[in-house]
Amino acid sequence: MGLKIKCNKCGHEFKVNLNKTDFNWSVDSTSEREMGTERCWLSTVTEECPSCNTEFNIEFYVWEYPEGVFNYSSVESDNAKILNELSLEKYIDLQDTPNNG
Repeated sequence: MGLKIKCNKCGHEFKVNLNKTDFNWSVDSTSEREMGTERCWLSTVTEECPSCNTEFNIEFYVWEYPEGVFNYSSVESDNAKILNELSLEKYIDLQDTPNNG
C-alpha cells in the first residue's frame, strides 16, 4: 500500500511505497490507564520529493491500548501534505516490539 503525498514546496503529488521493514518503531510516550499501560509508538521515515528534491519527514504514530492491542494510528509530515489514510496495523507487530517481550 502506498501513501499519497503532496509536496508543500512545489505541489507535486506522488506515492511513497512502504514495507514493514521501512519502519523502526520506538516508544514515544506511555501512560497508565484503567486497563494497563497505553503506549504511543513512533516511526519516522525521511523521503524526498522527486520533482524539487525537497526532503521531508513522515511521522507514523500507533497507539497500543490495552497492552498488545492496536488502538489507533495517525500519519503526519513536516513539508508535505498526506492525501490518503493509511492503516498502520499491518506495519507493526505489537507482540514483537521491545517493550512487549
